[in-house]
Amino acid sequence: MHVNLVTPWYPGRHSVYSGIFVQKSVEAVRSRGVIVDVEVPTIYPAPGGPIPENIHESMAFLGREDPEAVYDDQNGARWIPAPVPARSGQMGRARAFATAIELKRRILPPRGELTHAHLGVPTAWAAVRLGDSPLVITEHQSTLQEILRHPESRSAYREALEASSAFICVSSFLRDLLIEAFGSLARDKIDVIP
Repeated sequence: MHVNLVTPWYPGRHSVYSGIFVQKSVEAVRSRGVIVDVEVPTIYPAPGGPIPENIHESMAFLGREDPEAVYDDQNGARWIPAPVPARSGQMGRARAFATAIELKRRILPPRGELTHAHLGVPTAWAAVRLGDSPLVITEHQSTLQEILRHPESRSAYREALEASSAFICVSSFLRDLLIEAFGSLARDKIDVIP
C-alpha cells in the first residue's frame, strides 16, 4: 500500500519538536512495509491581501528547475512553502495550503492510492480540492471550536467531512463538537480512536 500524508505537523530543521508523534506514527507504519509520502504545508507569513501571482509563478519556475531547492526533503517528509496573507484566518491558511500543494504536485505528483490528512480545516479541505484518491481525515486540533464558529471555515469543514471516506477523531470531545455542528453527517461518519 502507498499512502500520501498531508500534515501541518512534522519535525524539521526549524521546528524540531513539532509533530514528533506524527513522525513516530509514520515510522511505525513504514516499518510494516507501507510506503508513506509525507507532505508538510508550511506557513510562510506574508503581508495582508492577496499573494501576488508572480510569487507563485516564481515558486513554480524554481520548483521545476530544482525541486529540492523549493520542496526540501527533511526527515522523510517533503516541506511545501505556503505564503499565507496576514490576518487571513483559517480559510486564508486553507487556500494558501491548497495553492502551495497544487504547485508542488505539478512538479512532484503524489503516488499514493490513499490520502490521509490531519485536520479538517485547513489541511483536508486543501487536499479535497487536489485529488481523487480516497481521503481519510484525522482530527486532533485544539482550535476546532474556533474554526466551527466562523461560517466560511465551518462550510469548508462540512465539505471536507462530506468528501472523506473515513473520519477519525482522537477524542469524544472533538467528535461531539462535530456532531453538534453537522448532526447525522458527523454522527454516521466519525469514529473515535484515542
